[in-house]
Amino acid sequence: MEVFWKCAAAILLAVILDLALKKQEKDMSTVLTAAVIVMAAAASLKLLEPVLSLLYRLRQVGNLEEDALSVLLKATGLGLAAETAGFVCSDAGNEALGRLVRFLGTAAILCLSVPLFSGLLDCVLEMVGGS
Repeated sequence: MEVFWKCAAAILLAVILDLALKKQEKDMSTVLTAAVIVMAAAASLKLLEPVLSLLYRLRQVGNLEEDALSVLLKATGLGLAAETAGFVCSDAGNEALGRLVRFLGTAAILCLSVPLFSGLLDCVLEMVGGS
């Protein structure tokens, strides 16, 4: 959690600096924002390391297929990317595009999940003796 608190503090500091820079140096303000986004993305990956480790252990213990966990991780990444892009659009003053990119993220996750749901349906049909 220390990574989270350090990152949150850096983001708040960047917001204050950004407010001061926007009046005089818009280019520097944009560079600062981009740098903070990269830092936050790296921190997010660091925070997700234990989750990846747990998923690896679950795969071993539960004898799960790697494809299922791969879809789960891809869906999580798509969701996070869609939310981030949506927030950027909203912050830029275009709420409609922000909502649209979130909707597209949801559609992409559902599309990505089709093979899992198909496999689940096949398994259920096999158990009940259907065709």
